[in-house]
Amino acid sequence: MKLKNSIKLVPVDEDPIEGLKEALSGLRDVSKDEMEEAALDAAKEEVEDDLR
Repeated sequence: MKLKNSIKLVPVDEDPIEGLKEALSGLRDVSKDEMEEAALDAAKEEVEDDLR
């Protein structure tokens, strides 16, 4: 599973602090279970890559 909408790019002409606040607010929408599942998937992919 991939996390969706967890990182937003901030255009240079915008206030970086406001952009950071907006990006962090998006992270609050991701449940703990989704984060754990994404971390396990990433670790599994890394191990599979190492075994190749």
